[in-house]
Amino acid sequence: MVRTDSGSERPDLDEARTGELQSAIAEARPALLKRARLLAKDEAEASDLVQDACEHALRTAHRFTASTPLSSWLSMILRNLYVDRVRSQRRRASFAVEVAAIMATEEPPPDAAEAVDEAQLRSAIEALRPELREVFQLHAYERLSYPAIANRLGIPTSSVGTRLLRARRRIRELLAEQKDRTNVG
Repeated sequence: MVRTDSGSERPDLDEARTGELQSAIAEARPALLKRARLLAKDEAEASDLVQDACEHALRTAHRFTASTPLSSWLSMILRNLYVDRVRSQRRRASFAVEVAAIMATEEPPPDAAEAVDEAQLRSAIEALRPELREVFQLHAYERLSYPAIANRLGIPTSSVGTRLLRARRRIRELLAEQKDRTNVG
């Protein structure tokens, strides 16, 4: 067994098998790049995906079995990494939507969402009462529906909407207070 950087243990691969796998991955790289180009927006992103997939494959080589075609294993790794990136981008986009929703007023300034950075929003969210914060985070970050949140927390669906409304109002107030303190200081 070999201890990894994270402290866990994994089976040791002999140097010959590791070298063979490295060579096979290098040979499979052009085909992997073709697949990545179908997924990615541009050449740079496709290249990054392939690099990450190859690194992941070498890091987790102990999981590879000879009965699985290498191209299938690498393709699965590539696809999973792509899906992880898309999910991460959606979370960032969701954050921007929530900032815009929080800052919404009758006549919002055109750059209201840009005026709030992630640290300010996270600070305001942390300042919420726990029952408001929990509902807000489940909706904003986990993208759960009102019924799903209600089910998870064991509360009525109408309470989810009420708590979310109160959370948004309170966050808006906290952000305004932060802005006022910043402008005064």
